[in-house]
Amino acid sequence: QEKQAARAEAEDGEEDDESAQQAQETLDLLNESKQENNDRYEDQYIIQFFTEKLLSMPCQNQGFVLDGFPKTYSQAKELFGNKEEPEDEDAPRLEYDSKIMPEVVISLDAEDEFLKKRIMNLPESVVAGTHNTEDLFLKRLAEFRAVNTDDQTVLNYFDELEVHPDHIDIAADTSSNMSQVCLMRYWRLLSIVKT
Repeated sequence: QEKQAARAEAEDGEEDDESAQQAQETLDLLNESKQENNDRYEDQYIIQFFTEKLLSMPCQNQGFVLDGFPKTYSQAKELFGNKEEPEDEDAPRLEYDSKIMPEVVISLDAEDEFLKKRIMNLPESVVAGTHNTEDLFLKRLAEFRAVNTDDQTVLNYFDELEVHPDHIDIAADTSSNMSQVCLMRYWRLLSIVKT
């Protein structure tokens, strides 16, 4: 029994070494990619991380909220698109991965002027050291608008797959309980989806 225990321990040690080596290789690839891409990670890595997280037990059991990603139609298609071939050749192939496809999509909408005012009215202590300075925000907003044309938005991707986004105009709701309004609409939408 001692020999079996020692052998099992040695195998575990080898597996740990192999896992550590794979993790180091992945980290090296990420660092190299980041250096080559203006200090940004390539979409393929971000999508890989999101996919792994969305397939995790907490996300599968409790659900998830995505904020800020995917930013483009192509990112959404790559993240949620079906990467598996059906086991049965005659079975229709789903266009999306049903294990991670959201049941509800909520879009918080506002005009650019409203967003600019919100950023400009933030206290300096809140903005300092973030990407929400006026200049950086305006740059990011312009980039967002440029890649999200009328027919190529993330929301269009979901709409095409019959997961119709619920739009909430945040400029129209000036109440202090906006988060509760959003939460109530979410639960209403979820109950519709479940029936």
